[in-house]
Amino acid sequence: MGVFAPGTPGLYKAMNEKCSNGNGDDDDDIVDDIAADQQAEYRIRASKWVASSLVRVQDHMFWYILSASYKARAPIRHLFHILSKYSLQRNIDHAKASPIPVSELPVVDLATKRLDQLDTEFKEILQSVSSWSNELIDDLQWMVELTGKPIHVEREMLHSISTQLVLHNWAGFRRRVVNMFSGYLVCIAAMWDWMI
Repeated sequence: MGVFAPGTPGLYKAMNEKCSNGNGDDDDDIVDDIAADQQAEYRIRASKWVASSLVRVQDHMFWYILSASYKARAPIRHLFHILSKYSLQRNIDHAKASPIPVSELPVVDLATKRLDQLDTEFKEILQSVSSWSNELIDDLQWMVELTGKPIHVEREMLHSISTQLVLHNWAGFRRRVVNMFSGYLVCIAAMWDWMI
C-alpha cells in the first residue's frame, strides 16, 4: 500500500471514481494503481536528482567550496579531536579510580588553554586565506583539464567566499563554545570566591 501525500492528484481522482461507480470491492485495485503512479513519479524525480547531482559535481565551484569549507573547519576538527582525547583520558582515569588534580581536569584545560589555541588557529587561517585559497584554485586545474572548461570566477571572489566560510565557522565556534565556557568560568570563579 502506498503512502499518500496531501494534495496527491491520483488519490483524489481514484477516490472520485470509486464514489461515482459505487463499487467498493475494487479498493485494492485503486490503491495498486495509485502506488504504481507514485512509484513511476518517484523514479522520474530520482533520475532528475541523479542527473542534477552529476552536473553539480562537474562544476569547479562545487569542488572549490568543498575544499575551502574543509580548510575553514580545521580548528573545529581540532576541537573534536581534543574532546575525544579527553573522553579517552576520562575513561582511563575512571578505571584507575584515582582522583585527578583540578588543574588537569579536561574542562579546566579546555577552558583555560585550548580555547585560546583554537581561537589562534582561526586567526591564522583567516590571515592566510589568500595563500591557501590560491593553492585550492591551482589544485582545481585537474578539473579544467578534465572538463575542458576554464574557471570563470575571479580569484578575488573565491577569496571572498573563503573568508566568509572562515568567519562563519569562527563566529559559530565563539558563539557555541567560547561564550558557553566564558560563562562557566565566571560561575567557577564565583564559587571559588565563595568557598574561600
